Amino acid sequence: MISFRLLVATGAVLLSGCTGETTSGTNVVSAPPSSESRAGEKMDQDRPAIAVTLNNGERWDANPETTQGVMKMAKMVESFPDDASPVDYHTLKIGLEEEFGTILRKCTMKGEAHDQLHNYLVPLREMFSDLASDDATRSKIAVDKLRYHLRSYGDYFR
Repeated sequence: MISFRLLVATGAVLLSGCTGETTSGTNVVSAPPSSESRAGEKMDQDRPAIAVTLNNGERWDANPETTQGVMKMAKMVESFPDDASPVDYHTLKIGLEEEFGTILRKCTMKGEAHDQLHNYLVPLREMFSDLASDDATRSKIAVDKLRYHLRSYGDYFR
């Protein structure tokens, strides 16, 4: 029930925006795709595409609460054990969803930076769902995708 409420609340926030304000006409440039992750691993089909653009080649300014929340999620995922049980995956999912909700509640960003933050955050929801899969391989892939995605935050936001 908590997951359903979080999903409904997340959808409402994403549709209305954190502040309801947007700015049009901002000149943005797509971030070039990289063939390697930060750790030097080759990307493959299991890595998520990140649909965030830069601000004229520069990173967007994010509010401190957003950055803190993303860093908390990254820490949860980075410390997640390789030999995790299904219960561990479920616990990780709950923790990530709670922090995700906190990020949305504390969002004060506006305009194009706000829109790009949401472009960054939206793919996380699907990855969270995959953590609860009955297929252990799918859950492990979700953790890998989350690691990759959360590591990329600093490429787009400061």
